[in-house]
Amino acid sequence: MSDITKRIDRHIDWSEDEDHSPAVSFRVEVLSNPAYPLYAKGYLNRAARKLTYVLIHRAEGRIYGLDLGKEHRNPDDSLVGEKHKHRWSEQTGVKNAYVPEDITSTVDRPARKFGINSARRPT
Repeated sequence: MSDITKRIDRHIDWSEDEDHSPAVSFRVEVLSNPAYPLYAKGYLNRAARKLTYVLIHRAEGRIYGLDLGKEHRNPDDSLVGEKHKHRWSEQTGVKNAYVPEDITSTVDRPARKFGINSARRPT
């Protein structure tokens, strides 16, 4: 997140999926100023080559997301590539996605700033 009014004040602990799939995930509270009821979730499935990060408002639901490794079809039937972001709007919620220019990582090499690097894989 590039918004300095939001932050995560603790280490992100990835854990195995409860259904024993090859996925790992995390959930962590997001502190904000003002104190919005936010949390972030991450999901990584190396076997399926899919990575998702979402920012969730407790009352409104998902308000922002980043997906790597899976295509998305917008309500107007346009297809967005395997790297895309979702941003909440009053008109469509988070149904529309767009290709971000600021993300250079791939699902195979997620950025260190997302809590995953080659030295310490999520467990």
